Amino acid sequence: MIRMSYRAVKMILQQIAAYRQGDLMKKFFAAVAITCGLAGVTQGAQAAGNVESASMNHMRGWACDPNSPLYQGQVMMYRDDGQWVGTAQINVAREAAVSNACGGGTIHGFDASWQVDPSLIDNKNHYVEFWYIGGQEMELTSSRRLLGFCQAVISPSGLCPTN
Repeated sequence: MIRMSYRAVKMILQQIAAYRQGDLMKKFFAAVAITCGLAGVTQGAQAAGNVESASMNHMRGWACDPNSPLYQGQVMMYRDDGQWVGTAQINVAREAAVSNACGGGTIHGFDASWQVDPSLIDNKNHYVEFWYIGGQEMELTSSRRLLGFCQAVISPSGLCPTN
């Protein structure tokens, strides 16, 4: 199994964004980088966890590496364009069911808010993914979700209004 760090995944996401916008030469090099990078992602490890709520400036849930249940890492959120959105420290005690899913320990929760980088507010909806950063970097199982990064009033669904 080949492991990829969240930095490598970020690079791949940036290459995908460049591919979507670039000229023919940029598209060629982006396609090569994407192909080489994705070859290592297909068999990647995934952390146990659940993102219970998320917005462009907050996330709450739990995460762990079942192979290292006592390690308290952090969770990072990235957008589909490779932009880092925020980080949460794992420092909240959780219920017995979470401890069982993690193979032990009680400190597996995270709950964090942050000031959004103004450059991220592009009035678009973006898919985001959440990565557990511990002894190794792993995507949280089924973490991908659509969030709005807009200045306007966000709909009850958490997405930017569409015209």
